Parts: sequence; structure tokens; C-alpha cells
Amino acid sequence: MDELIQTTTIEVIPKGMFSNDFVFQKNGEEIGWIDLKAMREAATLYLGDEVYEMGREGMMSGAFFLAQGEKVMLKADKPSAFKSEFVFLLGDPPVVLRKPSMMRSDYELVHNETLIGRVTRDGLFTRKATLEVPAEWPLPLQLFIFWLVQLMWSRESAAAS
Repeated sequence: MDELIQTTTIEVIPKGMFSNDFVFQKNGEEIGWIDLKAMREAATLYLGDEVYEMGREGMMSGAFFLAQGEKVMLKADKPSAFKSEFVFLLGDPPVVLRKPSMMRSDYELVHNETLIGRVTRDGLFTRKATLEVPAEWPLPLQLFIFWLVQLMWSRESAAAS
């Protein structure tokens, strides 16, 4: 990671063994939680009194979005069905969330070929994860990154079974 990039670390913990809900913790304190929808690619994010929706514009295509009420805050495009990669228009050049290797489960955030963050599983047999993202990004955006990675992990798990 570039030493000039200030990052923050967020722990992601499933609420239960078979739960679709995850709790987010920072420095050991809960900062929010996410309810992943079981039958579709969507989620609801709860941060105190604030509620955000995450989903996909279309059933089989379209951008993934983060919204609060009717206001879309951010979109992420998945340019290829064959690549584990999302593109965010957060700068020029855009920020890319990608899987660096087919042999690993972690994802990295890259801007202008500089590593600015990552999402990793805490172990081989756990759904706990660690999210390391740019500290200046708003919290909903930081957690949107986790949702996209969890979505890809779920797709990979379904394809393997």
C-alpha cells in the first residue's frame, strides 16, 4: 500500500453462522450493519439512523449502485462478465476494485496503478473479513466496497457448488 494513502480498517463479522447479515466494527466498536438480500443482488446498509440501499439497475445488466432514499450516491460498472472487476468514476483515471489473482480470494482497490485499499478474508474457513479503504472516503462508500466483494464471493461459492 502506498505510504501516502491514509487508510482505515473495518472488521466485518457475520451475525451468525448462516446469517446474511454482517456487522461492521472499527476499533472494536460497532459502526453499522448490512442485510444482504438472499434472492437478489441487493442489500440494505444501516449506519445509526441512516439507511442506504445497494443494488443493481437491471436484472442481468446495468451498474451497481449505492443510494440513500431516491438519491444515487455512487455507481460501479462491471465491464466484463468474465473478470472479477468493478470500475468507479471517483477520479481520473477511475478507481478499480479487482481480484489480483484467480488463486486468491482477496480484492484490491487501485487508482492510477497505485494500491489504495483491499478486502481480505480473515481465514480459509471463515466469513469474517477485513476492509482497508481510504480514510477520506465517506463511510457508506467504504462499506459499498465490501458489499461488492461479498457479492463476488457469493457468486464464486455458487459456481463452485
